[in-house]
Amino acid sequence: MFWDFSVAKSVSLVLRTWPYLLLRALVFGVSLAIFVVLTASGGVIGHEMLPLLINEIGTSEAGILGTVGGGGLGVLVLRILREYTLYMARLDHVE
Repeated sequence: MFWDFSVAKSVSLVLRTWPYLLLRALVFGVSLAIFVVLTASGGVIGHEMLPLLINEIGTSEAGILGTVGGGGLGVLVLRILREYTLYMARLDHVE
């Protein structure tokens, strides 16, 4: 069953795929940074703009609504971009 296992062969396979592993880590790191920026900017925009648009809402509620909106937008946009980027990297990896 495992008689044909070779540590050297396994290490060589990992070393050949190292650029793709690094690219995948980079894509996830950039996605995380963009998500944090979108969520924070949604909170700031909601905190500043929603009380001007809706008179009955306070600034703390507006900030919470903006953060939820920015986070939702971030999840939607980043999910599509991340999956497309990893799909393109996977295609390059297969060739």
